[in-house]
Amino acid sequence: MKVIPAIDLMNGQVVRLYKGDPNQKTVYSDNPIEVAKKWEANGADMLHLVDLDATLGRGSNLIIIKKILEQISIPVQVAGGLRGESLITDISKISNRVVLGTLAFKDKSTLKNYCQI
Repeated sequence: MKVIPAIDLMNGQVVRLYKGDPNQKTVYSDNPIEVAKKWEANGADMLHLVDLDATLGRGSNLIIIKKILEQISIPVQVAGGLRGESLITDISKISNRVVLGTLAFKDKSTLKNYCQI
């Protein structure tokens, strides 16, 4: 079995939303880089990073995601708000996997192009 913990990012913090409501969140840490390092040190096989701000159209945690990727050596997949081709391309260059959700339903031709790469 592989252990793939998720780190949900909002406003630079590690959070968990209650029933997907951004107004009802629990903040677990103000230091996502340290949380990622702890998961790696405790044997996680991979990390799943979710940019909730990008998902909600409220901003981006891309700088923090890039810093996490620089600090750990386990594979990382990035999700959340990846709707533009340039952003998807940029993320695919620095992470091991890119998770596409909304784009897969709203822009099937772009999705098809990425699946052929």
